[in-house]
Amino acid sequence: MEIKFIDVIYKNILRNVNFNFKSNTISSVIGLGASGKSTIVSLISGNIKPTSGKIELSKSIGIVEQNPEEQLINLTVEDEIAFYLDAHNCHKDDREKHIKDTLRMVGLDTSYLKRNPFTLSIGEMKLITIGCVLAFNPKIIVFDEPTTGLDNNACDSLIKIIRLLKNRYHKTIIIISKDVDFVHKISDNIYVIDGGKVVKTGTKYDVFTDFSFLKKYQIGIPKVVAFSKYVLDNKKIKLGYRDEINDLLKDIYRYK
Repeated sequence: MEIKFIDVIYKNILRNVNFNFKSNTISSVIGLGASGKSTIVSLISGNIKPTSGKIELSKSIGIVEQNPEEQLINLTVEDEIAFYLDAHNCHKDDREKHIKDTLRMVGLDTSYLKRNPFTLSIGEMKLITIGCVLAFNPKIIVFDEPTTGLDNNACDSLIKIIRLLKNRYHKTIIIISKDVDFVHKISDNIYVIDGGKVVKTGTKYDVFTDFSFLKKYQIGIPKVVAFSKYVLDNKKIKLGYRDEINDLLKDIYRYK
């Protein structure tokens, strides 16, 4: 299942935007603030319609919003997940088991069922909102600025969940973010948006090794890429392209 934007214009915010988010991939849209990223989420969710152009959408889309406290409305985690099931007409035979299984998918145990989601940490609240979306089993999941308010451990947990969704459950994942370290670790494809226009499309290797482009559009270099570049520039050692710092360290040890 794919999502396509074909020459989409929205007021004076987006200008002739084209996307092709392919099935069973992790695609990220990155850019600075006011680049049009939030508008893209609103168009995918159907909250707004394009001024012109065409959007081909699946009917089975789940949105994980940037601020989880704005997505939660019930006073227990159990009621929150049940609310999403009802909203999407998911009347499962074994409802209680399904709710518990949903929690386990995001790494939480059943002790959370009766807890008030508004008393949880931001990281836990984010996991609850992901669980709510997973409960109705959408084919496509959109994460809007998923790392906002998360510490390193919570980000690592989120990466594991997203990889599981793609690799085991064959979900199509779309990430809207300005966190280049996060999207570098997890993305298959990158779209860079600036001033409402897509200015570059490619694999993360294509995007994050084009240093003149990154400088021009003020896009940060992921830390692991920046370190590899530093070693090459200063030590004349080519470490190669790595997603994770641990893999990079293994390469460094080989040169000792």
